[in-house]
Amino acid sequence: MHCETAGNCLEIEKRPCRAQPRSSVKRRTKDRVCTECDKVYQNGVRKANPEEHYAKKKQSYERTKEHHLAQKKLYRQANKGKITALNAHRKMVVKQRTPAWLLPDDIWMIKEVYELAALRTGMFGFSWDVDHIVPLQGKIVSGLHVPSNLRVIPTVDNIRKKNKFEALDA
Repeated sequence: MHCETAGNCLEIEKRPCRAQPRSSVKRRTKDRVCTECDKVYQNGVRKANPEEHYAKKKQSYERTKEHHLAQKKLYRQANKGKITALNAHRKMVVKQRTPAWLLPDDIWMIKEVYELAALRTGMFGFSWDVDHIVPLQGKIVSGLHVPSNLRVIPTVDNIRKKNKFEALDA
């Protein structure tokens, strides 16, 4: 149970929030907002207007794009071992999920799909990925690294999909 004023809880920092009277609640120092109440409020806004949320998120990223890229580069430089291990694990998973019965034509088709993703990235000016329709490491079902399980989609959609299987409407 949280404040009726979820997100606008401006009580003094030492006093507990009305929603959680017996616990000390963290508050943001700049505006003294109860973080728990604000979290509830923000989740409600996000669920009520998902398109607006993604638009704001994209605007925010565009404003701070150079900073994010610089931070990512620093992280990769500081954690080379971790990044190398993650890449090696991914290659191993793809290799394990590639069946031995693939024909040379199938292998050629897989390479063509990856080339198509690179071509689209160059043509459209935004990043495209090769997506496994049925994920290689899904929780419910796991797919194979075969041409019929691959498609080229924008990176944004691939990130949004995560490691989930979305049944296609036939």
